[in-house]
Parts: sequence; C-alpha cells; structure tokens
Amino acid sequence: MSKRRVINLILGKLPWLYAFIAFAFIIEPKLFTQYRATVLIFAAGNIGVFAFTLFFLRKKISPYLICWVIYRSYVFAVMMINGNLDDVDQWGYLSLMVANLILVSEYYTKQGKLDDMLSAGAWVCIIYLAINAVTLLIYENGIITSTEKYTHGDGDYFFLGIKTAFTLYVFAALSFSGLYAYRKRKLLPFVLASALSLFNVIFKNISTGKICLAVFVISLFVGYTFKIKIPVKIILSICFLMSIAVVLFGVQNYFESFIVEVLNKRTDLTGRTEIWQNAIEQIYNGSLLNFVFGSGIVNNGSFVLVGAKYWPAHNQWIQTVFEEGVVGTLILMFYLSQSDRFHGVKRFETIFLTCMIFSIFVGNITMRYMGNPQCYVPFVLLYCLGKYERNVFKECKPARDRAWRLL
Repeated sequence: MSKRRVINLILGKLPWLYAFIAFAFIIEPKLFTQYRATVLIFAAGNIGVFAFTLFFLRKKISPYLICWVIYRSYVFAVMMINGNLDDVDQWGYLSLMVANLILVSEYYTKQGKLDDMLSAGAWVCIIYLAINAVTLLIYENGIITSTEKYTHGDGDYFFLGIKTAFTLYVFAALSFSGLYAYRKRKLLPFVLASALSLFNVIFKNISTGKICLAVFVISLFVGYTFKIKIPVKIILSICFLMSIAVVLFGVQNYFESFIVEVLNKRTDLTGRTEIWQNAIEQIYNGSLLNFVFGSGIVNNGSFVLVGAKYWPAHNQWIQTVFEEGVVGTLILMFYLSQSDRFHGVKRFETIFLTCMIFSIFVGNITMRYMGNPQCYVPFVLLYCLGKYERNVFKECKPARDRAWRLL
C-alpha cells in the first residue's frame, strides 16, 4: 500500500475518531461524576470539544443552538436572582454537553458524514453499557455502595450511576445504533445495543425502563406499519396530560394488578406519590414570582422533603416548574417541540426517533430525564435529519472537508 493511500485512509477515519472522542465526553458515565479527578477530566474534555467543533469545524452558531443558549441563560438568570449558585456546575454541565451534542450533530449531518457520527455514537454507548453490565455482575451492591437505606430508591452507584440512570444510556444507544442499522444495513451495533439495554434494565428490574422500552417497541411497530408520524408537539401535549392524570388524579390505581403483578411495584410507585404531593404543596406555598419564574436549582435538584431526606420531584414537569417556573417550563416545551419542525415526510428515520421521543416523555412522568444530556440525542438527531435532509437522504459524495486535511 502506497504512502498516499495510507494517508488518505487515516484521513478518512479521522471524522469517525473525533466523533467517538466527542461522544465519549458528551455521554459521560455517571460514576465519573463522583470523583473530582474524573469530573475535571470530563469538564476539560467537553470544553475542548466545544472549542474545536465551534471554532475549527463548525465556525458559526446555528439558530437551534442559539435557542438552547437562550433557554439555559434564562435558567442561569433565575439561579442568580434566587442566589442559588451552589449548583452552577450542574447547570454548566448540562448546558455545555447539550451544546456539544448540537454542534457535533449539525456539523456531521451538514457535511454528509452522518453515518460516521451514528456509528461512533453507537459504539460509545455500547462500550459504556457493556462495562456497566460487567459491574452489575461483579459488584452486587455497586462500585460505590450507598451508606443509606433509601425508602424511595436505590442509591448504589454502578458505572452508569444508580440503576434508574441506566435508561438514559439506552435512549442514546438505540437512537444511534437504530438509525445506523437502517441506513447501512449493518445490524451488529443495533443487536449489541438492544441486548445490552435489555440486560441492564431487566437485571436491576428498572420499572420505568421496562415501560419506556415497551412504549418504544409498540409505538414503532404501529408507526412503521401504518406510516404514522405524530408531531412532537402533539406527543408532548398528550404525555403532559398523562402526567397530570397520574400525579394529580392517581389513574395508576386503576391498573393496580398490572403494577403489582407485572412490574412488582406498589401503586404509590415506590413512594413517588408522597414526593409529588409534598412537591406540589411546596410550590403552592411558595411565592407567586417563584411559581412564574422559578426558584433555580436547589440542593443538586433535591428540593422535596420526605421524612428526613430531600428528594428530586421524580416528575419532569414538577421539577421544571419549581426550578424554572411556568415561563421556563414553556420555553423548554417550545424548544423540545422544535425538533421535528423541518419534517414533512414520513421516513423510517423520523418515525423511529419520534417513537423514541415518545418513550422519553412517558418516562418523564416518574423521572426527570431532561436534566441529562443523553436524553437529548433523539431530539437533536431528529432536528438535524430534517434541517439537512438533502445531505442525509440524497445520494451525494461530499468532498472531504478541508478541516480534516489541515490535521
């Protein structure tokens, strides 16, 4: 093999390698948030990804990224006004990681390198899920064993965090690998991602994860069979009403046999109903200004006092209303609903991602998934596939980007 062919081969792999490194930082394992050294490493890595992608590759800020910056700036302003800057690192982490996700996804999609990006993202998630599966088998009580006996959850930390966090990586893994399998007809990443996702969810009996996977599979079957693609704003509205029905009216009590016998849970959803009640009372007893504009991030998101411990709201919309107020909640809803604004056709890719988004919204009834960058993957991919449809869906062979030649 000639020297020129070797150089061209290396240059051809650089986009995939950079996407792999970028997603390795963006989709950070939760275990690394527990050690100062790894926190600094991943913070520096994400800052590096942001700087390199924005100033060397992308070289401009898109309207989609501007909307995200405006939303996160509003959250920061609320924190400053309320004097809640102790958790500014948590605010910064989510803001930076999702910004990186947008920058990287837009760059690769616009340049016609979507498949490189999907493959890299899929393998990052597969590796993370595989490592977590090994830690489940080796460490029965987690790598970091909880020193408290929780009433409302399991605090043992594995590679991907506490068990309820595993589903975050499932969303990202299936989004990347599913699209890659469909576009390239290469099933191995999707098969591995699906098998590892099922193992992680079933091994620890994660009820919300099981429901989310079931919702995804059923909605994908219906959507693909009948070529149905419901707009994200409609899905968001339906799931918001479902959240009200569960939180305020307790409709889950009508499904007691399913919850108890199939999910092996109580109808109080592992103490969530008590948390919701206390959270709503706290918001109701607060000031009108805080209800409208928010109170900011408090105690790392755990603001609900139940017993002798503070808990997150375990519901996305209660959490968002408390932290960001009605105004911030509406901004977040508007931002999420823009992910499919460019889609006028019912392609498999759009149906697939819309079903994944549906499952995330269903999970938000008992979790707060939108506080994690992994859950933004299907939203950002859906937006980019619509915005740069010509580069994605038409046969084109774009010239190798000059940026990679300069390396």
